[in-house]
Amino acid sequence: MYVLMTYFKIIVLFFLRFLPSFAQDFTFKPDEIEGILIESGENKNHYAYDLGDYTFIKGVYENNLTFKIQNKMTSDIEFAYKDTISDAMILIPNFFKNEDNSIIVIMIEVAAEYSWGQEIVLINDRIVNYLGYLNYAVAADNEESIAIYCTIKENQGKIIMSFQDVPIIDYSDANKIINGEDLKFELSSEGIRKITK
Repeated sequence: MYVLMTYFKIIVLFFLRFLPSFAQDFTFKPDEIEGILIESGENKNHYAYDLGDYTFIKGVYENNLTFKIQNKMTSDIEFAYKDTISDAMILIPNFFKNEDNSIIVIMIEVAAEYSWGQEIVLINDRIVNYLGYLNYAVAADNEESIAIYCTIKENQGKIIMSFQDVPIIDYSDANKIINGEDLKFELSSEGIRKITK
């Protein structure tokens, strides 16, 4: 009987300790990390952005349409991207972090004269996952980046991306205009899942 009571107490303590955190929403904070230009070596003409355990490295000049994520401890490249087929002119990263920086969402805007969409990368518990491409932009002059109007929350263990009340162009659906408040995605190591009502 004593053993059962001990197990019961442990289970109750576990739920009292961890259950409240699952029930809360945690909003990720946009992190305006300054890139530092690398002027020599293997990564010459790249900007380095410090993400804690990782460095996000984005090319400029002749390397303009490249980025990679490097593990600081091992120096391994965890993910590398190079655009060789589109007419894009620039990649612009936006970083979002949870409270303890254990989860980082990187939205990399692909753009020319206007925004074309976002490459999405998720770093969760020190695992880098390329999630895919969101083919959306805000329907405004020069079709702005959706990252500006984005909110990312962790809710009951799920990472949810939502948007403000702005008109958004869905390039994958014949340039259909939708309300930003109607657009939501779940981000996980499995990829990007559109949440439908």
